[in-house]
Amino acid sequence: MDDTLDLHGLTAAGARTRLEQYFAGAKRQRPGQLVHIITGKGRNSPSGAVLKPAVRSLLRSGAISDIARWGIDDDEGGFLVRVTGGRFG
Repeated sequence: MDDTLDLHGLTAAGARTRLEQYFAGAKRQRPGQLVHIITGKGRNSPSGAVLKPAVRSLLRSGAISDIARWGIDDDEGGFLVRVTGGRFG
């Protein structure tokens, strides 16, 4: 793991903004890095998970550029994202 981005406490819109800002410079700063995006499982949200489905939708849509590939992390509380560039993409 090269970096961690913890989105706990953000709204879906705030998480999107944070992800866009982060990945805008990620390829340039450290191509090929593996980033752990922590969303949590939504157990403490009164209406259920908000961040995890919002981030999943964003990743699926391809709306954030410079992502080579992504998947759910081992404990299902976030995502592992590989930035394009370097030897991985």
